[in-house]
Amino acid sequence: MKYIAFGQLIASACRNHNRTVVSLALPTRAYCSALLALGIVIQREQQGSRKSSEDAYFDYCCSLERGTTITYRYKDKTYKGIFLACIDKNGIKSLEIEYKIGNRPSIKSGISVATALDKVKILDEIDTTSLEELTGRGVTQNKFLDEFYRLLSTQSYQVGSRLDVDIIGQLNTLREEIDNSQFALDNDANKKIAGKLQDILRIKSFCHNNECYRSRMFSSDRCLTNEDSLEHAPYVIFDGASSFIKCRDKFDKSNWIITLDKSDPHLHEAAGILNEDFNKYGGFQELLDAVPQVYGVEFIAYQEEIHEIHIS
Repeated sequence: MKYIAFGQLIASACRNHNRTVVSLALPTRAYCSALLALGIVIQREQQGSRKSSEDAYFDYCCSLERGTTITYRYKDKTYKGIFLACIDKNGIKSLEIEYKIGNRPSIKSGISVATALDKVKILDEIDTTSLEELTGRGVTQNKFLDEFYRLLSTQSYQVGSRLDVDIIGQLNTLREEIDNSQFALDNDANKKIAGKLQDILRIKSFCHNNECYRSRMFSSDRCLTNEDSLEHAPYVIFDGASSFIKCRDKFDKSNWIITLDKSDPHLHEAAGILNEDFNKYGGFQELLDAVPQVYGVEFIAYQEEIHEIHIS
C-alpha cells in the first residue's frame, strides 16, 4: 500500500467539525505510521495558500539583519550571496540581494517576493566573508527536502513552525524509522539524494538549531503533559493498539488514524472499540470508496461530529 498517498488522501478528505477516524489492521506495522504522517505533512504543505506563504516570507525577511547569508538559484545553478533589504513600493514587495557568479563583479538585484520564495533561501547567519571571496558553488540547506518537494517551495520550513500531526507509540521504534533510517530519491540527473523522513516530518523533539517543526511524537506510556496539550494537532496517529487504548481521550480535538499490527496482543480490544463506533456512526463512504482494496489490510473509516476540530 502506498502509505504516503493514503496519508495525503486522509488529509484532503477531512472536514472541519467532523472527526475522521481511520483504522488500518496490517500484517506488520513497520514504517506505516511514519509514512502516513509524511503524507499528511505533504498534503498540508500543498494545501497552504501561496499568498499567505509570500506574505509570511516577506515579513520574515524584513526581520533579518542586512548581510544575512542567502543562496540564490539562477539558471539552474545556486550561488551564495547576502540579503540587503526588503522593499515595499505601493504594495509591490521585493527583496534586494547581492550575489556573485564566479570571478565576475558582485551583482545587486531586486527580486519580487513571488520569485524569491522559490529562488532565495535564507541561511540564518551573518556573512563575515567578503563577497569577493565567495565562489559560485551550489549551496543548499537540505537537498533531500528540496528534491522531495521539487515543484513546491521549501521556504515555509524556514519561515515558521506549523503543527500538522502527532504520532503516539514506542519512541525507540519510531525514532529508528524516522530519524535513523536512510532513504533515497532519484533526481532528474538519475543521481540518488539521500535523506531521512525527519527531513520532511520535522518531529519537534528531534529538531536542532531552532529548526521549524511540523509534527510531534509522544510515548504511549506518557501521552501528553499539560504543556503539550496547549497545542492541538489536526491529526494524530496512534501507532499500535496500546497507544490508541491508552491515549485516545487525550487527543479529543484531533482526527484519529490508528495503525494496528495483526500480531498485537491488544488488537481485539482496540478493534472492538473501533467497530462499535463504526456501527454507531456508519462508514465515511467518500474515503472508503477512494481507497483501493489491498490484500492483507483491513480498513475502516467513519466520522463523528464534534465542534472543537479546526483544520487550518
